[in-house]
Amino acid sequence: MVTRPQIDKLSARIEALIADSDRNARPVCLWRSSDETEEQALARHYQQRPEDRAAKQTYIFQWVGAS
Repeated sequence: MVTRPQIDKLSARIEALIADSDRNARPVCLWRSSDETEEQALARHYQQRPEDRAAKQTYIFQWVGAS
């Protein structure tokens, strides 16, 4: 038989997993300067926001001049 405290503990663990998965589900968007590589832009961004390393999607944007 399962006790009420065991159910509460399991419920809290499930809710924490859901919260973690939702946080990682959001995409990360960052701007790349014209004088840096994608790797440099990612390194700069991750220094400022290390939690974004766990993101499932990362988009890197860069302005492109008209030709």
